[in-house]
Amino acid sequence: MAGDSAVPEWYTELMDACPPRGHTVPEWGNSEARAIFHKYMTIADLLGIVPMPWQKLVWAVLALPRCFEHVVLVGRQQGKTTAVLVPIVDVLISKARHTVVYSAQRGVDAERKIREEFFPTMASAGLDERGGFMFNRGTADFGIHAVNGSHLRSMSSAKDSLRGTTRVALGIIDEARVEPDHNRSVLLTPTMTVVNDAKLVVASTAGHAKSLYLEDRLAAAREHAANESSTICLTEWGVTTKEVDEGYDPSDVALWKRVLPAIGYTVTEPAIRRAHETM
Repeated sequence: MAGDSAVPEWYTELMDACPPRGHTVPEWGNSEARAIFHKYMTIADLLGIVPMPWQKLVWAVLALPRCFEHVVLVGRQQGKTTAVLVPIVDVLISKARHTVVYSAQRGVDAERKIREEFFPTMASAGLDERGGFMFNRGTADFGIHAVNGSHLRSMSSAKDSLRGTTRVALGIIDEARVEPDHNRSVLLTPTMTVVNDAKLVVASTAGHAKSLYLEDRLAAAREHAANESSTICLTEWGVTTKEVDEGYDPSDVALWKRVLPAIGYTVTEPAIRRAHETM
């Protein structure tokens, strides 16, 4: 995001190279959003992450003060984990005695992501015991704890999985395509009511016929994406409904470049072709 109201070059390049199917347009002149976005960029640098334009767009939208729920739809292996880790670390660093709740499929899947991806990335940047962060593997208090009292914890679909959890500043429902209902969001949202700037990120790859929760949230986000006062925001890459109805060629390189925003950054055309040919 530029230092003033100017549209940044990376956004213009993204719109030319791989524009999202739909998205909430960032408010480039909003000083509060600009400050939050710059925090995200600083944290990415701290973690050794070179952000792709599509990830910057996700952060620029999430940084909007009005944004409570941000629905993010993007393909596999595009860098979704990195996109959600940065705001997680932001809360752990900047919000004392707050909680981040991370959900992904079953509870064990969320725990694996925290154990095998989130904490190692943080530790490699010095955000471990040396930097005031502790990874607790214990069942009762699993997660990442900061010396300022903030805590990243996992969430399962059990009705009592958030018992005792308060002051949730950031909730993430990852892989939302597997959610059969609104159960997790119903459990999560009340824990966020006392945090004025709380955020809920609903992130996923494309869904299927049983992805009822994801389809509901996508429908709401698509409806409100252009509403400049809505608290529901969207960034979405993927084939259009018309393309699905009329049929599309999954081997079309032009299609890949339009729906996979990591091409040319962390993913190459030959790698996608190999994956397609072995499916």
